[in-house]
Amino acid sequence: MRLTAEAENRKQAERFLAAGADEILFTLEDGCFSAPAGVSEDLITEMYEEGMPVRAVMDRLFHPRDIEPAEESMMRLLSAGVPVTCADPALIRKAMQNGLAHLVTYRPQTLAVSAQDVSWWLSCGLQSVCVSPLLTEEETLQILQDTGGAEVQLHGYTVLSVSGRPLLSAYAEKEELPQTLRGRRDLYMTEEQRAGRMPVYENEHAFTAYSDYVLESFAQVKAFRDAGAVRGVICTAYLSEDYVCDTLRIYRSILAGTDPAEALAEYWKKYAEIPMEEGYYHEGTIL
Repeated sequence: MRLTAEAENRKQAERFLAAGADEILFTLEDGCFSAPAGVSEDLITEMYEEGMPVRAVMDRLFHPRDIEPAEESMMRLLSAGVPVTCADPALIRKAMQNGLAHLVTYRPQTLAVSAQDVSWWLSCGLQSVCVSPLLTEEETLQILQDTGGAEVQLHGYTVLSVSGRPLLSAYAEKEELPQTLRGRRDLYMTEEQRAGRMPVYENEHAFTAYSDYVLESFAQVKAFRDAGAVRGVICTAYLSEDYVCDTLRIYRSILAGTDPAEALAEYWKKYAEIPMEEGYYHEGTIL
């Protein structure tokens, strides 16, 4: 299993690699719905050519008017050897047509929920498929065992909902707020019946709502690796660099066979204010 962490710039990437990451995910500018700050295509390619183990992320679903430029950008990355993680099947089709599907990972957010789903996409020649992080531990393990090519989100806020409607902008207009809420990464939403704070983000393409907890998989990571997970992803949006580095060190030590009890005790104490949970690992969802 490769430990993979999201980063927003070269300095962060270098820190995360030094802390134990095997690979870095960079969000491509104008190519995503999600909150991490985008990085230019040229810079991603430059870092790859310098030997940094990087992947580009394009998690947008593209309108017909936008798909051709997106395909061209993806093809330039793939042709340079840069692996791409994407969400739009149109991009996957383009990669398949050009014999480069083996560099592509499909990340449909919450939609890959069975071995049949994952196996079908892998049969298209893809490098990997990201399993939904909203499944039980048993369901996740079964998918990993049955497919042998999937990846999992190990850590971080999970995406709960993506909408093409500009909900934050609509709220700002309704409340007659003097400033725009678009592009801000310091906003949270609280439901009337729950106390948890859900990070929310809007760019020119979509509104995204995240879970009110940070998924952690310290107790599951070795089982996921042994079941065949090819990659474990640490999603870093809304998390500090120091927290991400400490998190990577613990996962790395667990995978190396070190007893994590002492390090975890210090970690829980140091980051007691962060709402870390095991998500749906022990309770079923409607997926």
